[in-house]
Amino acid sequence: IVSACEQQLNTNPRDFQLLYRYAQILQVLGKIPEANRPLITMRSILQNQLIYSPQNANYLIDLALMLTRFGSFPEGLDMARRAAPYSRKNADVLYKLAQMYSVQMASHRGGKIDTNKKNEALKYLREAVALDYRLDELVNGDFYNLRTQPEFLSTIQLQSK
Repeated sequence: IVSACEQQLNTNPRDFQLLYRYAQILQVLGKIPEANRPLITMRSILQNQLIYSPQNANYLIDLALMLTRFGSFPEGLDMARRAAPYSRKNADVLYKLAQMYSVQMASHRGGKIDTNKKNEALKYLREAVALDYRLDELVNGDFYNLRTQPEFLSTIQLQSK
């Protein structure tokens, strides 16, 4: 998978979605310094895009996820708050908001879950699922911290009848 990402990035080095997935995989493999390179590239691309489209919720939330993966939680939350008002009818943004909060909810605090961030993740997930039930989003690795929570399971089961 890493090799496939690298090959695709050679073809399209500005594909910030692919840069994110590549960094996500590298982090899961424990290759943190290597994962930072695509995240930094992604940040540069998105910041440039936001110069021309400062209210683009997709760019804002992708930057929020990137910052979260990079460990810059407060800045990620700022970007997410900027994206949230534009997201109400955008399932892609809502799923990513939920994913960002899911990543942040178990942030290196002795394994304790931040209840507020968990609740935010679930709130946005419910909104996203109500708009568009998307299995590809529900199996996203960014939901790892949320995947065993009863509320997560009931949210995805309710919609899959």
